[in-house]
Amino acid sequence: MSTEPDAEIPPGWRMVHFREYNESLDMLGKDLISMLARSREHASKLVGNIVDKSEMRMEELPGEYVTATTGEVADEVHEWPNASLGTEFHHLVLKFGEGRLVEFVWKFQHAAVPRSKPALPRQNAWWRFW
Repeated sequence: MSTEPDAEIPPGWRMVHFREYNESLDMLGKDLISMLARSREHASKLVGNIVDKSEMRMEELPGEYVTATTGEVADEVHEWPNASLGTEFHHLVLKFGEGRLVEFVWKFQHAAVPRSKPALPRQNAWWRFW
């Protein structure tokens, strides 16, 4: 199978609209998956107020961070470090491209699992949904 050499390489650092929301956000029972490819107005029905681009600051972020697993590059990123989905998932990131939700990401903590021998320490992981 042949692909273009640059097809899977995220772009370098990109200037995007960025906003971090400090308020707590409980996403338990809310369906973000159905919001994919829908407008920011639809997504705001689940997460509350999402500010307009004109109210966001421009920030330079790594290409890997703003590129969805589908290859789409977000032009705005909204983060809720105090969001939760149950006890495992924390820190929600919504990425929009041309006003559509192209990806959401949850940061989570691995639960401790009892083992008979010592395990390597686990680090935070990111789950990407597209």
